[in-house]
Amino acid sequence: MRRYFLYIISLISATAIMNAGKISPEEATRIISAGCPALKSLRSANEAAALEMSAETNLPDPEVEGEFLAAPKGVENRWGAGISWGFDWPGLYSARKGKVRGEIDRLTAQENLAVKNTVNEIRRLILDYILQTNRISVLKEIEASNDTVADLAAKANKGGEMTLLDLNKIRLETASLEVRLSTLISERQSTVGRLSAIAGKDCQPILEEMECVFPEPGEISETELREGIGKSREMELAKSEINAASLGRKVAKMESLPSLSIGYRHAFEDGNHFNGGSLGFSLPLFSGRGKGKAAKAALEAANLAAEQIRYENESSGIISLRQLDLLKKEIAAVAPLLESADSNTLLLKAYRSGVITLIDYLVERNYYTEAAMQLLEMRYAAASLWLDIVSLTE
Repeated sequence: MRRYFLYIISLISATAIMNAGKISPEEATRIISAGCPALKSLRSANEAAALEMSAETNLPDPEVEGEFLAAPKGVENRWGAGISWGFDWPGLYSARKGKVRGEIDRLTAQENLAVKNTVNEIRRLILDYILQTNRISVLKEIEASNDTVADLAAKANKGGEMTLLDLNKIRLETASLEVRLSTLISERQSTVGRLSAIAGKDCQPILEEMECVFPEPGEISETELREGIGKSREMELAKSEINAASLGRKVAKMESLPSLSIGYRHAFEDGNHFNGGSLGFSLPLFSGRGKGKAAKAALEAANLAAEQIRYENESSGIISLRQLDLLKKEIAAVAPLLESADSNTLLLKAYRSGVITLIDYLVERNYYTEAAMQLLEMRYAAASLWLDIVSLTE
């Protein structure tokens, strides 16, 4: 039901499983979305609506009536009975059935779009979780080195090789680091809470089994993007809106035709039995006014809405594609410099050997820490842009 192959292909090609037993972010998305209560509720509501609309296409029920008139003494009583059946122009029922099928298709398209939007919301929250987890890992690595530096600084202070002011700087760095870690951990807990609310269950165990690696963006041309947008869930819904409006217009036209009524009556009067039938017409001279124009306007509105959706999605997708190309070049230039060596370990060795001072160590370490954080933000932004692009084609 969902065309997520582009995202899956990019995920598989870019992120190999790092540890045995770990699940990918896409697998985590599938697990979390599988039991979403909101989607189950929507599905049940759509089923009820479809059954209710189908009932409206049934033929009307016949009407049975009878009468009894008591006569004075010596005169026979009068009585009568009859059955009648009124119905619209015969072709109108098939038109209404077609309209109902169109409405059910529209509900299905709405459901498909809701599933897609929920899945994409989960994907975005998982990207948040990956970013937060990686940022926490960077800071925890720094926190571990802080203990070593603090011990060295304390010994240097006792030996008179370092002032108390310099020693306090490392203590302030440690305190600041703890605040940042606490904030990030709180943000990650909030992300887990939002995912759990969507899933209707605790998602922490699922996320703990997930590898926290950003999916690398794939490749897609502007032509492929436009073709994908034409087959997307948004366009599927827009087309179903057009179809429903078109079928509704057909019904509105046929509702201007007369409705029919046939009946049979039997009466007893003055000792005689009477049998007869009836045939009637109802002319919708006033009740059908404006329905045809309203249906035509609804069809025009649906067509214009579909054109607008396509135009907006194509424009947004092309802009995102170009932004992603620039961002990928920036990542390609920066990533090798930061990932080729453990800068913190090298700086710590330099400080231990006396090549740099404590202040130099802190300044340089903070520089590389922020650079690592910025690289994570860039990877997060690239993954988000790719998700935007893929979402437009699904």
